Amino acid sequence: MMKIFSPFSILWLSLLFFSMMACQSKNQQNTAALFTHFYGANLQQPGGSLYVAQQGEPIEDYSFGLADMEKEKPNSSELKYRMASVSKHFTAYAIYTLIREGKLDLDTKITEVLKGMNPVYEQVRVGMLLNHTSGILDYEGLMKEGLSEQLSDADVFALVKDQDTTYFKPGTAFRYSNTGFCLLTLVVEQISGRPYADFMKEAVFEPKGIDAKIYEAAHPPLIRAFGYHPDKEGQFRFADQSLTSATKGDGGVYISPEQFSKWSLYLMEEYNDDTPYARLLEKNKMEVTQDVYYSMGWFLLRDQEGDLILAHSGETTGFHNIVVLEPKKKESISLFTNRDDLKIAPAFEEVLKRYAVKLKAVRPTLFNFFAQIYQDDLP
Repeated sequence: MMKIFSPFSILWLSLLFFSMMACQSKNQQNTAALFTHFYGANLQQPGGSLYVAQQGEPIEDYSFGLADMEKEKPNSSELKYRMASVSKHFTAYAIYTLIREGKLDLDTKITEVLKGMNPVYEQVRVGMLLNHTSGILDYEGLMKEGLSEQLSDADVFALVKDQDTTYFKPGTAFRYSNTGFCLLTLVVEQISGRPYADFMKEAVFEPKGIDAKIYEAAHPPLIRAFGYHPDKEGQFRFADQSLTSATKGDGGVYISPEQFSKWSLYLMEEYNDDTPYARLLEKNKMEVTQDVYYSMGWFLLRDQEGDLILAHSGETTGFHNIVVLEPKKKESISLFTNRDDLKIAPAFEEVLKRYAVKLKAVRPTLFNFFAQIYQDDLP
């Protein structure tokens, strides 16, 4: 039977609809003013996308600036941005998938999987790569001058495999390491018998209905934002790739804000339940500094109420990104930008204030706090 709405019901629904539209319009106006304050009013330059969702429903979707300056294509929440180090939790999830299948565990020696390494690596376990306690040297510091070809994860392995020293005894301290996550890429390939990009597509992205892509020079993402770098005059030049932009495990994921929100909800639901993922996240966490931990590609923080916050940022040529997940509220806040200036730091701090996210042990801004950690300059 067709339901007949009363005139009062129709009026109430109409008022609710227009109230929601007015609220969204007000949000957009406030956000536009905020980003104009930090980024300026020039819309003919690179920008980014702010996306906020709760319980899987978007409550703010705001994009500004250009995704492609040559074609004057605007940014939007449907375009893929390069995630840089925000990619690390995807790599960790790939390892979790293999652990869940019983194909390895946190205590698996990497020398059992990656053959031909110096005996100094006998002490290094998979879990140490996941929480940055391996002590393996940074590959960026081992690169030879004059390189013109992009490095692959296999190239990173070649750079470190014969080294006879580590920064410290594996497992005894925290030091953020892109090298470790490049090696995890190779672990995934060796254990699964598939190229990393194929494994991520078939075992991680597609089963969850996520449209994301691992960067491959031969098959780049098509619907995407391009990266730019400001010069001394404040003009932007194309800066989409660098020598280290082709490694996969430490920063190779491309995903849109809208799809990242969908993925975030899945992870937050996983964390809030007593799942193997939640238990592994807790089991393998390592203290970074007081009240800040790292596990499975995430910084684990607390807000002023003591609730868990999962967060990470990403810095690479042409892109700066930062994400915050609040599992208790099932709320995700992400800001992806296709410009590598530091205006993201104060802008995102204001976004956190608007959504009443007050973090413990973070100073002066969340983005710069993470940047210090990446540079081994612990606050």
